[in-house]
Amino acid sequence: MHLVALCCIALLFSGCGQSYEFKGTAYDPPEAAAEIQGEIGNGQSFRLSDLKGDVVVIFFGYTNCPDVCPLTLAEISKVYKQLGAETADLKTVFVSIDPERDGPEKLDAYVHAFNPGFYGVYVAPDALEQVKADYYVVADKEETGNPDDDNYFMAHTGWLYLIDRQGRLRVLHSAESSAEDLAADINYLLTN
Repeated sequence: MHLVALCCIALLFSGCGQSYEFKGTAYDPPEAAAEIQGEIGNGQSFRLSDLKGDVVVIFFGYTNCPDVCPLTLAEISKVYKQLGAETADLKTVFVSIDPERDGPEKLDAYVHAFNPGFYGVYVAPDALEQVKADYYVVADKEETGNPDDDNYFMAHTGWLYLIDRQGRLRVLHSAESSAEDLAADINYLLTN
């Protein structure tokens, strides 16, 4: 009789201890997110470390991107709609890899077209190289053949970095991740 009761109790509590399995690639172990310092619209300074206490999504891209960047920002915007009030402690940071064309005001207008709460961050070219190295971002200008041509593309990696409230990198998603998968992982970080 006692054995049956113990088995029932064990089965009851076995589901309670299950750990969450991230939809993206988990950092194991989590690691401190490298600092990002730059400028946002209206000449305000930006420091990633100032967002500690919130869950943060970081995406590197540029405003003239014809496909990956706007599609990814649109998916992140869907996450905000799906999670609703839960997103009060969620911050999205779009860091430009094209400082030649993307000034703070241009970035501000660009990201706010997707969500007025998004941060569009300009990082000066000399500091940007270190930030790219810290996050393993590859970004190369695709020359058009005319050195004076300002109409070029940037070939770049498309990763989304999810940072927990303690400022640690927790999950890496590809730009192709669905809003549903992003929402699941972000919701977990917001509530745990």
